Amino acid sequence: MEEKWEGVITSTKLPGVTPAQAWALLGDYYSLHKYFPSIVLSCSKVTELCDGKPGSFRYTTAILPGSPQLHWCKDRLVAMDAEGMSYTYEVIENSMGFGKMDVTLKVVPADGDGCMVQWTYDGEPAAGWTHDKFAALLHTGAGEMSKLVGEALAEEIAKIDGATTDGGVHK
Repeated sequence: MEEKWEGVITSTKLPGVTPAQAWALLGDYYSLHKYFPSIVLSCSKVTELCDGKPGSFRYTTAILPGSPQLHWCKDRLVAMDAEGMSYTYEVIENSMGFGKMDVTLKVVPADGDGCMVQWTYDGEPAAGWTHDKFAALLHTGAGEMSKLVGEALAEEIAKIDGATTDGGVHK
């Protein structure tokens, strides 16, 4: 039987951020580079035909840890579940050694308040990788996404507060 990689990676809790607030930023299939910039350099539409709906393709470029080489990946959006705050994509082709892989990005509520970013994956082993190294990459991504979503939302709140108040008096 062929080896298969599967797992669930969850970020640390992002307190004070609702799942809906995080999903408003992460739910854009083409925003991966904004919230995982330590690895993903760019993320672009391959075609306008489906534009963020199942069947859409995206092309990402990345620099992997420990490698100066620019890598690329083309994947296809398989499912978009705005209500469930998740999307699933399938790795189609890449220069990183990945075989067929289905990956789901989801925002989940945390105990109490807040939320977490979760990546679920299921597929063929990646050539030149260990399962632990691949899981560590996703764990880094989930953590970075959580942190940057929190920062982006804090910035938005500060802008709103600054625009609506002046020393506690509404403008």
